[in-house]
Amino acid sequence: MNKHIIALLILSLAGLSASYNVMEVAREKGYTEFFQAVEKSGLLEHATKQEDEDGSMAPFTVFVPTNEAMEQLGEADEDEIKSLIKFHVVPGQKYTAPDEFPTDGIPTVGQQLIMVTGEDNSTLFLEDSETQVTIVDGIHNDESFSANNGVCYIINGVLKPFEEVEADSTTEETSHENGEEVTENTDDENEHSYDDTEDDSDEEFEE
Repeated sequence: MNKHIIALLILSLAGLSASYNVMEVAREKGYTEFFQAVEKSGLLEHATKQEDEDGSMAPFTVFVPTNEAMEQLGEADEDEIKSLIKFHVVPGQKYTAPDEFPTDGIPTVGQQLIMVTGEDNSTLFLEDSETQVTIVDGIHNDESFSANNGVCYIINGVLKPFEEVEADSTTEETSHENGEEVTENTDDENEHSYDDTEDDSDEEFEE
């Protein structure tokens, strides 16, 4: 009798998972900090769309940071959180195991490639960053991480782009006038930001 009850519970859980979208799976698994961040950023509606809906970018592979990892973001503002979330969402792909990850990088909504390394492809980092995170759970271990519009992996950190050091961007040029050294400051004209280089897929995820 007990074995039958356990079997029914397992089937019920599997059925619930199949009826949830990727963000609901994350929430039901207890990763509420990421769910709440997606909700507050205004991106929840897009992450819950099905493949056959207009404007959908599903199926998704979502890399969900643990609650502890999200809490380490501290007082990050909403725009920064929104940008970071996009680095964790892979549109149009449903990778059910790390060995399916492309070796030349996984494209994200945030227009950065997630690079994979390690024998089992469990170590991840953004293409221009040295900050590495590790997959600690997910669809490859537990089928209940499968959703009706994608799959989830749990990672032990937040994927972040390279953080440029805000140093003095001026360079000193020295010239000689009347035998005296004159120092001039010239601005570095090569300043850039990631926010200025978004393409259509990023905009579509926000619309």
